[in-house]
Amino acid sequence: MKKNKDKNYFLSNLLKFFLCIFILLIVLITAILIWQRENVASFVKATTSSTEDIAEEIADSKAKTNDALAEYETPVIRDFTLEEEEMIRKGELSAEDALSLILDGTLSDGSDSADGADAGLGDTEVSDPLSQSQGGSGNISDSKSDKVVNADKLVGDAVKRMYSLKAYYIGRLGSLESEMKSEYISLPADKRGKSAISSILSSHMGEVSALEAECDSRIAALLSELESDLGSIGADTSIVSTLKSEYQNEKSLRKSYYVSSYLG
Repeated sequence: MKKNKDKNYFLSNLLKFFLCIFILLIVLITAILIWQRENVASFVKATTSSTEDIAEEIADSKAKTNDALAEYETPVIRDFTLEEEEMIRKGELSAEDALSLILDGTLSDGSDSADGADAGLGDTEVSDPLSQSQGGSGNISDSKSDKVVNADKLVGDAVKRMYSLKAYYIGRLGSLESEMKSEYISLPADKRGKSAISSILSSHMGEVSALEAECDSRIAALLSELESDLGSIGADTSIVSTLKSEYQNEKSLRKSYYVSSYLG
């Protein structure tokens, strides 16, 4: 009888132990999914949508941003096209030349180019746009009658810096991608394969995450500054919310686009 009681007691405690482990695993998995919800959502979209469909969603997101910015007179004509961003990523178009295209429709050397194609620029090292003087918000008039002009300047300066950062980090990711491809190609033929690809990707994921976090931080600081500056002159700050949401939306869609391209 005592042996049966001891056995039941042991089984009961063992069951409780495994139940606790199971609950902890569920909590851990849930926490990871919440923490990585953007990446999970991007992967799901990549596996359920075609590259063309995702490209259309990216174009729609850019159009929404362009429409919102149309209310302001800024030096920025438009956002980069997806094709231009892909050229930046592949090293076919420098971030500086891409920025020239959306500011005045020409490359930095003065040549006309409607879409940046056939630029023949090759791999160009891109300097950090925030390591250079951005000019800030400039001298903003305190006159109430100049509020619209001041808002135009503040938004224009911020958007120019925002797109500079976008081009810079797309270029950085492209450089990292090229580095990973070189690592794979340098492997002996018998060492190549899915396992090698997975290993190389895993070894660089920390760098990718660090770049994303760095970019997010800079964009957040820039938009926070814009919101504060607009508020200080009594101007409408709704453009900041639009820029924030479309930045996050487009970033998530771009991840899906990359994954979908590789899966295809």
